[in-house]
Parts: sequence; C-alpha cells; structure tokens
Amino acid sequence: MKEYISDLLHFSRGVRWFVLTESMMGISIGIFNLLLNLHLLASGLNEAQIGAVASFGIIVSGAASIPCSMLASRLGRKNLLVLGLLLMSAGYAVFGFGQGLEAMYAAQFLQSSGVALLITTEVQLLYSYSKSKKEETQGFSMLFAVFTLFTGVGTLAGGLLPRWIGGWTTDYQGAIVTAAVFMLAGGISRGLLLPKETSQVGSAASGSRGKRRLPGKAVWLFCVLNLLVGTSAALIDPFINVIVKFRLEWTDTQTSLLLTVHGVVLFLASFIMPPLVERLGHRRTYRLVFLSNIGISLFLSAVMPVGLFSLLLLGRGGAFIMLNNLILTHSMSALEEEERDAFAGLRMVLRSLGSSVAAYGTGVLLSGRHYGYPFLLAGIGLVTAYLFFIRWVQPLYEARLTDPKLPLPVEDPST
Repeated sequence: MKEYISDLLHFSRGVRWFVLTESMMGISIGIFNLLLNLHLLASGLNEAQIGAVASFGIIVSGAASIPCSMLASRLGRKNLLVLGLLLMSAGYAVFGFGQGLEAMYAAQFLQSSGVALLITTEVQLLYSYSKSKKEETQGFSMLFAVFTLFTGVGTLAGGLLPRWIGGWTTDYQGAIVTAAVFMLAGGISRGLLLPKETSQVGSAASGSRGKRRLPGKAVWLFCVLNLLVGTSAALIDPFINVIVKFRLEWTDTQTSLLLTVHGVVLFLASFIMPPLVERLGHRRTYRLVFLSNIGISLFLSAVMPVGLFSLLLLGRGGAFIMLNNLILTHSMSALEEEERDAFAGLRMVLRSLGSSVAAYGTGVLLSGRHYGYPFLLAGIGLVTAYLFFIRWVQPLYEARLTDPKLPLPVEDPST
C-alpha cells in the first residue's frame, strides 16, 4: 500500500490534471442524479414517463457513440471530451428551466449526446497521458475514486440546496441549475488545463485513418461483457434515489445522506481496487466481486428492515463499482491503441441498448410499487455475466495483460 500511495503522488502531468478536474464533474453529477427524478416527478411526470425519458437518453447515447468514436481520431479526444461536458451542462440547464414533456426530451438529447462524447473519449485520453500500464490502472482507479468522492459531496449538497435556493417551478429547480454551472466549470477547466494529446495518439489516429480494421474478437467479447454488466446496473442505478425515498418512505434529506455515504463507499472501493488485485490476484478478485454483487442483489430483492437494506445497498454500491472499474480498465488495457476507440464506441452502443430496455422496465416496475424486482433481475443478469466472463473473457485477460508493470498476477488455473 505504501508503494501504491507513492505511485499516486508521482502521476504524469496529464493524469494528475485529469484526476483533479474530475471533482467538478463529480459534484455536478451528484446533485443532478439525486434530484432529477424528483424534479421530474414534481414537474408532473409519472414514473413511466420518467423511465421513457431515461430510455430515450440511453438510446441517443448509444446512437451517437459510433460517430463520436470515429471523430475522436480526427478532431482529437480532448476536444470532444470538452464539447461533451459543455453539452451535458446545456442539457442540465434545459432540465432546470424547461417545462413540459417535450422540453425534457430535448434536455435529455443534449445531455445524452454529451455523455456519448464523454464516455467514448475519457478513458482513452487518460491512458494516452499514462507512462505505463501500471499508471493506466492506477490513474483510472484514482479518477473514479475522486469522481465518486465528489459525487458524494454533490449528493449531500443536493439534499440541502432545495431548501436553500428552491426554484420557480419546483423546489429542485435551483439545484439542477447549480449542477449545470459545475459541469460548465468542469468543461472549461479541462479545456484549459489538460495538455495536448501525445504523439502516440496522433500517430495511431493517422494510421487508423489510413487503414481501418474491423473490430476483432476481443473487442466484441469485451463489449458483450460490458453489455451484460451495464444492463444489470441500469435496472437499479438510474432510479436508486426513487427506490430509497419511496421504499423506505424517507425525506429528501434522509435520502441524500444515505446516498452521500454511498458515494464515500464508492470512493473507498475505487481507491483500494488496484492493491486488492495485486494482493488477491486476477481470478480471486473477479470471483469475489462477481459473487458479492450477485449475492447482495438477490438479498436486496427481499423485504427486510430499513437498517439492513441500507447496509446491503452500500455494500452493493462498493462491490459494483469495483466490478465495473475492473472490467473497463482491464478491457481497455488489454487492447491495442488503435482498438480502443472502436471498443469505446461499440461498448456504448451495446450497453445503451441493454440499458434503455432495463431503465424503461424499471420505470414500469416502480410505477407499480415493485421495489424489489429490479434487484432480483439485476442478480440474475450478473449470474449470466459471470458465466460469460469465465468462459470467454477471463482467458483473454490472462493472455493479453502480460506487461510486468501491470499489477495483475496470473494465477495457476487450479486456484
């Protein structure tokens, strides 16, 4: 752990600024994710309509991801990343000031287009600033640790801001606009502070323009795994504030406090992921996080006391962020530079298709007050993902992640 902390203090300049500027985006998303559904409910939309808006946004993100990944090599990942943050800010603002279902669809279009640009460029740009595969893994984990920590800060602020600044149409309007301001600040700071992309990225991009290859088997397998895991997450995460508020019959402040602690748990889980892999090894770590996620999700589908539900929900958050980060960082590290943009685009398309169906289905379930079913379906989905991982993905990880600088020991198959 001492060596790990030392490595974090000596990140390259690009990785260091990337991590530091993540804080503003985390605060913005923390406020927005806590209050958007509540703002929409207060605006007169029902759960099914909110699910339809969320599903539309996921479809937009998926449809935009392929052209975004193709433009990354032409216009530059940094430029598209900054544009994505600005579009997200604009979408947040329209959510805050807009009225009626049509305005909410327009806001979702802007916000989801920005998300597509963000997701198809962020990790590859971070990796382009990294000096080694080890720094890729550590930088990615620290990026998510900072994001989740400040998402928790934003969630806490989201529980307080409606009482402090209110709004004209709903009590949540002022807070939604505040989230837009923080996202705008994040986009501007990254545009000014992040260094230019390295020549490695430029040469890979120019090479890909000259001779494009179809995505290989590894890209497709990694994308399918992300589809399975992302669909399971989309059954719960877009509605976690609604589930907590109405299943537990809590106030907005109580809900924000629990989700703030949830954010701290996500921070700790992201932070300890690299040393955990180094200590337990590849197979044991994946086995632990997959089985933890499956077990907790199935338990959460049952009726239980408030205290136990809260603890399991926190445990589910930590276990899932570790699983998500493991899969994304190892998939990206296992691919060649010229494969990464294609992976990011296809991953977003497939994940969006599954997530849109899941989000719409959860909206319908919640409109019928079925608060346990999303966890049950998520547990079943994760069982499928784990079986797919063991059969198809784990052998590829072990074959490709052989750089001695990466803290990912390959164990004996008998362990």
